[in-house]
Amino acid sequence: MPGNDFAWSHWENVRAAVVDIEMLIEEIEKGHIPENDKVGILFAPTSDIQEVSISSGWGDVFLKVAEKYDEIETLVWPLG
Repeated sequence: MPGNDFAWSHWENVRAAVVDIEMLIEEIEKGHIPENDKVGILFAPTSDIQEVSISSGWGDVFLKVAEKYDEIETLVWPLG
């Protein structure tokens, strides 16, 4: 989204965020499931995406996406 505020994330700007996420997508497209912590950190409370979403006015949307992630996380990365 144009005008996102990255001040509270480790990303300097949108391009840096896109690069990180594209690396995960490329791994998946190659048939590899990324480690849970590499994906889960994107949806964790106070994660970089959540910080950007709150400071940029789309925090509610992010929370809905994070809830969906929580629903499928154990399907992709079963416990134990």
